[in-house]
Amino acid sequence: MENEENCFSASNLLAIAHGCPRLHTLNIPSSVTLMMENPCPVGDDISDSTIEEMASALPNLQQLCIGVENRDALTHEAIVSLAKHCPGLSYFSITADVNMRSLISSLKELGEKPLSEMNFMRLYPPEESEHVYDNLPGLAEEFLELAPGLCEFSISEGEIGRELAEMVEKLIGFPGSRG
Repeated sequence: MENEENCFSASNLLAIAHGCPRLHTLNIPSSVTLMMENPCPVGDDISDSTIEEMASALPNLQQLCIGVENRDALTHEAIVSLAKHCPGLSYFSITADVNMRSLISSLKELGEKPLSEMNFMRLYPPEESEHVYDNLPGLAEEFLELAPGLCEFSISEGEIGRELAEMVEKLIGFPGSRG
């Protein structure tokens, strides 16, 4: 039997979103929990469509940290929904299996700079996830064009993910930084 204290469902998440439409911060769990790789809550029935409905109900959302035990329950579509419905989102951490090429392509469909307010973005994919990308420098540049104010980007995904994150971080860098 699952520990009910460490579980939330799609209906719980949507009840919060619909009940608190002016909410600007939502952390399930905290970003520290995600960074320390502590067990995430069981996100019963949480999916990209759950995030779509939640995001559409929370247009003022500025900070979101959402982590579920099943790290491939969410994909790049969850991020696209947030970009579409939460224009002021500036701090974001998520457990999701995100293919960066698919994310960039979908974000471009939203407009010129769909993540214009995004300052901090952290992605925590499943451990076994390892996407293959060509032209990592170009991919990093394309991503930053969509999120021009990004100050920090990390992705905890295999060697390629780390290389991509390092390239994004170097492009974000300050004058005189290593590069």
